[in-house]
Amino acid sequence: MSKANKVRELGLSLVGEPYSLGNESWYNIGWEPSKDPRASDCSGLIYAVLRKAGVLVDGRTLPRETAHDYYKRAKRISKPSKVGDLAFFLKNGHATHVALYIGKGETVEAGYHGPNNKYPGSGYVGTCTVAQMRARGAIWGRLNTDIGELEEDDMTEDEVRAIVREELDVVWADKEIAAAQKELVDADILSTPRQGHNKGASVGLVMLIAARLLKRIKKG
Repeated sequence: MSKANKVRELGLSLVGEPYSLGNESWYNIGWEPSKDPRASDCSGLIYAVLRKAGVLVDGRTLPRETAHDYYKRAKRISKPSKVGDLAFFLKNGHATHVALYIGKGETVEAGYHGPNNKYPGSGYVGTCTVAQMRARGAIWGRLNTDIGELEEDDMTEDEVRAIVREELDVVWADKEIAAAQKELVDADILSTPRQGHNKGASVGLVMLIAARLLKRIKKG
């Protein structure tokens, strides 16, 4: 399993765990007996997930710091594209909250901004889409990590559709996907799915190739 996949798996495994200021999930020491030992705050989640996945930052284990410390370390980017990218929320130039991009258009954060929990610093660990992060005014940053890429072969068709909608603003009808796939197969650009191969990944690849070509043509 790649480090990127491990980061995604670990992040999702914490969904539903409680928020606890100053805590850092698997690395908690002396937590309150009344709280889940896997509880964390926003920066503690980043620290715990990256450390447990064996991710290095600038060649070293990421230190336990605050959201603002991570903000100062990060290089600004326009939008997330790699697992490990971070979403920061600023108040008067100070990062008060941070979330972790786990790929496939999703982020995970401690202090979830759900329908019944509008503020960081309370609640539980939850996921949030990139679009929702954008609507909340997130500022994106990237640490110098050795995470690598997600192994996307096992993506479902629905997951790829979500990425296409989010990143490329393209929606495909089933018949359009089938026609695009046939054309790419006839042109020897794409092979037909092998027996036992993930059909969703194959269809999703067609969608991504066609959408990116379309986007490139529009720009040209």
